Amino acid sequence: MIPILIQSLDMFFNFVRFLLIARIILSWVALARGGGGGPITNIVFSLTEPFLAPIRSIISRSPLGGPGMMIDFSVLIVFLLLPVVRNLIVSVLIGLM
Repeated sequence: MIPILIQSLDMFFNFVRFLLIARIILSWVALARGGGGGPITNIVFSLTEPFLAPIRSIISRSPLGGPGMMIDFSVLIVFLLLPVVRNLIVSVLIGLM
């Protein structure tokens, strides 16, 4: 049962990474077009926003962030945190065996 959970967890984290990469690419395309995107862009943004919004709120309160920040580092931070969270969850699951 635990190996199936770990495989499902890996699939979920891979899907989140794929969505984050898609968000980066779609944001560049939307920026190049001068504005909003289509329905696919809206879906990708709405699926990734729950992962990025808490990081953005932490960054905005830090000395590095603020409303005038030009580069959104939240995607990079989420990319760095995803393997850590995955490994923590897997270690808990293995401990349950």
